[in-house]
Amino acid sequence: MRLPRPLGWQTLTLMRQNGAPVGPAQHTPDGVEVLVSVGSAAEWQLPDAEALTEGTIDVPHPATVAPSTQQAHTWIVSPQECGPLTDADLLHEAYAAALASGSHGHHPTTIITIAPTPGVIASLAVRPWIDHTAAGQNFAPMLITHPTPRRPDDTPEAIEAGMRGVAQALGAGRPDCFLPDVGPRVAIHRGTVLIRFEGAPHLLTTRAPRWVQIVTGLGLVLLAVGFDPLSPGTHGAEVDEYIERAGKSDRIRFAGARVAHSARHWPRVEPPSSARLLTARR
Repeated sequence: MRLPRPLGWQTLTLMRQNGAPVGPAQHTPDGVEVLVSVGSAAEWQLPDAEALTEGTIDVPHPATVAPSTQQAHTWIVSPQECGPLTDADLLHEAYAAALASGSHGHHPTTIITIAPTPGVIASLAVRPWIDHTAAGQNFAPMLITHPTPRRPDDTPEAIEAGMRGVAQALGAGRPDCFLPDVGPRVAIHRGTVLIRFEGAPHLLTTRAPRWVQIVTGLGLVLLAVGFDPLSPGTHGAEVDEYIERAGKSDRIRFAGARVAHSARHWPRVEPPSSARLLTARR
């Protein structure tokens, strides 16, 4: 079954919350595709849901899971990590509930309410790097944090409030079963990385030439926003420890952001020549 992307994510989230088993499901440019038994969903009458016939879908390698992609496809639930196919009746019930909720215009974890100020954006520290999955596939994380306090008004409360606003404006959510897809929030312009915030005219920029070369081919970035400050000089194992500690204490948010070939491909945003660019610390 192919479901529209926001509703598809919400449907799988509802199934998880209700304790219903979820079988293999993939995220594609056309929507969320959930594998069910052949013919079990033939009588669905719900809007925007499409029953696909045999031989009409492409699937990535079973080891390709978010944030990795293969020709813009990635497994939300990989065949390697789950049991049988999803029960079509339970999927129908969850999809109907998602439709009835009236919130399917947005993924439930990506509702944006706060736009970060230019001062907050300019203060951010960005750490992009290339990592590998257990299967040896590259993926591109980018950790965004506030540097350690330097001014009297850099209180823990102020820093946390600012970083929560950054996470909301990027559409980042809690590290749970599903990685929020926030669309094309990253672009490359003449070797510079541009990061777009929902509701703000200001773009965060950073330079990482080697990272840019790889991420352009991958097409997807794993954004991580930490609520606690981190010294700009922190690298390697200390960054890993920060992420692990923040995850355990619910003080980090994640999102999968697609890479646009140009900022001109971003929806409702001006190109970099006329937008305000704020350079991040590294």
